[in-house]
Amino acid sequence: METILSNKAAVVKKPTIKDVALIAGVHFSAVSMALRGEACIPEATKQRIRKAADQLGYVRDPVLMALTQRRLQPVNTTEPQRIALLSNRSPEAGFFRRYPHYRLISKGVRHQAAQLGYKCELLFLDQGHYNSKTLYRRLKYLGIKGQVMAAFEVDRRSLDLPWNEFCVVKIDSRQLVPNFHFVSVDQLHYTRLAFQQMGALGYRRIGMAVGLEEEKSVDDLHTAALRLEQAAIPEAERVDPFYFLPGMDTPLARKAILPWIQKEHIDAVMSSWSQVRLLVRSDDERCRTKTACAAMCKATHARSLAGIVGDFHLVGRRATMLLASLLRSGQFGIPANPTSTYIQGVWQNGTSAPFLRNPS
Repeated sequence: METILSNKAAVVKKPTIKDVALIAGVHFSAVSMALRGEACIPEATKQRIRKAADQLGYVRDPVLMALTQRRLQPVNTTEPQRIALLSNRSPEAGFFRRYPHYRLISKGVRHQAAQLGYKCELLFLDQGHYNSKTLYRRLKYLGIKGQVMAAFEVDRRSLDLPWNEFCVVKIDSRQLVPNFHFVSVDQLHYTRLAFQQMGALGYRRIGMAVGLEEEKSVDDLHTAALRLEQAAIPEAERVDPFYFLPGMDTPLARKAILPWIQKEHIDAVMSSWSQVRLLVRSDDERCRTKTACAAMCKATHARSLAGIVGDFHLVGRRATMLLASLLRSGQFGIPANPTSTYIQGVWQNGTSAPFLRNPS
C-alpha cells in the first residue's frame, strides 16, 4: 500500500487487487477468482487471499463486481462443468477387474476433477458402448469440451472427432493420432532403474520381456533403455530382449519365454507384464535354480514382486490439471507444440528377486 505525500497532508491510496496478490503470493487473477468463491482455487489459497485482503483493508469495487456478475450470468453455476475420461477398454473387457493401473488413473482423474470443480464422466469406446459417432453425440449432449484419453490400447478401437471443438490430454497412447499434450509414466526411467537395481542385487544375465505391440505404442522406449544400460556391462552379459507376440495370453507367453530363458542362461527377467512371476516359473522338477524376476512398472506396493512402483494416481491428476488449464485458456484443437510430461517411479525390493550373496 503506497502513501502519496504532498506539502499539505498525506493521502492514502486505496489497496488494489495487485497489492493483495503480492501479499498472498499469487497472481492477481487468482485473487479475483478466490474472492468470487470459484471452486478452481484451493480452499487453503482462498483463506490466504482473504487474510491478505483483510490485512490491507481491500474492498472489491462494487461497479466492477456488478459487471463481473453480469458477464458470468450465462454460465450455469448450479451444475459443474463436465470433462470426460475416455478408455477403449470397457468394464466388460476388464477395465476395473483385470487392470489396476486403469483403476488408479481413473481415481486420479476423478479426484483432481472434483478438486478443480469439474464433474468427470467415464466413457468407453468399445463394443457395446460408444464409437466415434455416438460418442461425439454424447459429448455434445453433456456439454463436454475437455477430454482425458486414458491409455488407449493399440489393437482396440480408435477415435476420430472434430478436434477443434475439444481440449484433449492423452495418458500414454503415443500411437494415437493426432498428437495432443501427453502425460505418462516414464518407461525409459523405469527400465533403466529396474536394470540397475537387478544388477545391484547380484544378477548378471538380466533379460527383458515386453509385448511387441506394447513396445510399438511407446516408441521402443523399453528397448532403448535396455541398450543404454547394456552399453555399460561386458558384452558377454548382454541379452537381446524377448517380445511377446500380439494376442498371447499368460499360458502361451509362458510356453514361449521358458526356452528363451534356458537358451540364454538368464538368471533374472524384468518385464512390463505384472504377471511375470507366472511366466518364469518352471514345472521341471530337475531344474533346481529359480529365475528371479521384477516388474518394470507395477501398480501396487505388494512385496511379493520386486520392481518399479508407478504412481498412476499422480498421472491421472497431472493430466486433469493440464486439461483444466487448456479449458480455462481456451486452447482447443490440436496443439502446434504438444508437451510431454513423464512421472517417475520408485524401486521396491521383493521376494521375487532376492539378494544374491555370492553372485556367480
